[in-house]
Amino acid sequence: LQAVSFQPLLSKSNQDRVATLRWTLAGRPWLFLAVCDGHAGTATSDYTARKLPGRIHAALSALPPAALTDPVRVAKLLQSEVEAFDRHIGKVLRRLCPRPASLSRADADALIRGHEEVLQRANHGTTLAAALVNLDAKLMWAVGVGDSTVGALLSVTTASGKWERLNELHRPTNPKEYFRVAMEHPGEQERAILRDSDRVLGAISLTRAIGDFSMKLPRAYLENLLQYLPTTAHPEHIANILEHSRTPPYLSATPSVRTYDLAPLWADDPMLLVFSDGVDALVEGAFVFRPDDPSTADPCAVLAQLLQDAPQAHAAAAATLGHAVQAHWHANRAVELLGSLVGGTDVRRLARVLDQRLLADRDALPQFRVDDTSIIV
Repeated sequence: LQAVSFQPLLSKSNQDRVATLRWTLAGRPWLFLAVCDGHAGTATSDYTARKLPGRIHAALSALPPAALTDPVRVAKLLQSEVEAFDRHIGKVLRRLCPRPASLSRADADALIRGHEEVLQRANHGTTLAAALVNLDAKLMWAVGVGDSTVGALLSVTTASGKWERLNELHRPTNPKEYFRVAMEHPGEQERAILRDSDRVLGAISLTRAIGDFSMKLPRAYLENLLQYLPTTAHPEHIANILEHSRTPPYLSATPSVRTYDLAPLWADDPMLLVFSDGVDALVEGAFVFRPDDPSTADPCAVLAQLLQDAPQAHAAAAATLGHAVQAHWHANRAVELLGSLVGGTDVRRLARVLDQRLLADRDALPQFRVDDTSIIV
């Protein structure tokens, strides 16, 4: 297992969290790998990465051994545990504040002083991309909430290097998700719910997330309590929720869960990838080196090309990224992928990504921004 999590601006907190765990269940080896891409703050991503794996492990441990190789039963367990985890975060908020409409500012301040960490778990949000692997049975379950990715390079020994994204991306730009959200609020104007087609309530470019209870509970929770908590969310996001929220919830925490039989691929040395959408942003390049000519390449395909030991694959990745890359320059393949994405062998680009003065100077290069980026290989 190899992993990296990166935010170059030292004054900015990295809101991503990574979990790489080895388990023994019924005497057999398992892996649990997860990337949580937090937003508005770190409370939800940190709590999810620390606590959700233990809940899933406990639930799996309670199953009879034969059930651990039942693809449907394990998939249902994963969906249930993720949903229950999110519900628990909301229940704690409702228990602390059962009547938000009558909450005074003084009452809100008192609640925040006594329970800030717990309240922030509900106020902040996170995506989840996770892979659960039964190594003995060669079965894998890909779990997704939001727009982080579970992907696979299905073969590193063949020239084709076939790759596949294993989870669905829950964004308003996904037509299925767009219409699901719109149809769940038939009494509201579609334009208000999905403004500019890519942001729910004009606030977030996700349709599913853990946390974010300002968009799951009545507006009074945000109006009278949550808006007074520290947040990295833009003030306009909060204003948009307050203006447009009518019939919550607008976000779901129901994960997509898919099962894969790895046995037919095992001899081809497949590689599993889990990464946050910081990778997507680097491949696209709109906020780094290609603001006028962003790439439409699939990030999964680019990472697959970088992982192969084939010059033609590296050349294809370099053409997308706009700079040359070098294979096997680091023992950690996740660090190697990150280095290739942020500059490869182009020293000027690497220096630009690490220059603290320029990174912090929003007037000099207002568009240049490297999002939190996490990768597990």
